[in-house]
Amino acid sequence: AGGRVLNSEKITQLCICNDDISESAIHTAVSRIRSKLKNKLSEPIIITRPQAGYCVNHTYLRNIHLRNKS
Repeated sequence: AGGRVLNSEKITQLCICNDDISESAIHTAVSRIRSKLKNKLSEPIIITRPQAGYCVNHTYLRNIHLRNKS
């Protein structure tokens, strides 16, 4: 999303099967992703912006890219 904050509605629109996805399903999916990755990553990859939505932690992704480049 180019660093933009996406709310649940926008995430649903971007999904292939957006007819069946509820807002609570988005929150559950984000929670499951976080719980699976929390012991593997030094910082969260998904950041919650209260009252706005979710965004990708670009600092983390930039650091991974720099480590992989060297």
